[in-house]
Amino acid sequence: MEDEFLKEFLKNKEAVLWKKINENSIKCLACKHYCQIVKGKTGICGVRANIDNKLFLLVKNRPSAIAIDPIEKKPLYHFKPGSKVYSIGTLGCNLRCVWCQNWELSQTVKEFSLFDAKKAAYFVYKNSIE
Repeated sequence: MEDEFLKEFLKNKEAVLWKKINENSIKCLACKHYCQIVKGKTGICGVRANIDNKLFLLVKNRPSAIAIDPIEKKPLYHFKPGSKVYSIGTLGCNLRCVWCQNWELSQTVKEFSLFDAKKAAYFVYKNSIE
């Protein structure tokens, strides 16, 4: 990793759900897609990246949205009706739901980076809350 920004940004972001396949690729085990990711690329979610044949979670400790929502917006709306719930969201998603209300957060990193790990890392850095 020659890039100092990338080296600093990736500190403590190594993922745990993956295994090495060969010298150039790894398999992400975080979702049902089981992406085989070659060096320098991301999985289908756009936020799990193969850097130097290790998997890194680019959004770890980098939320993109924080809100207090009415409980009725969540799938647990029967729990304490009228109460509030703390919501946290990050960039990236492994789905492409046409009705997604958060598509700007869930899909833009993929469109911006075209699954390039370095571009995805810069995008997450610029578009998250510190």
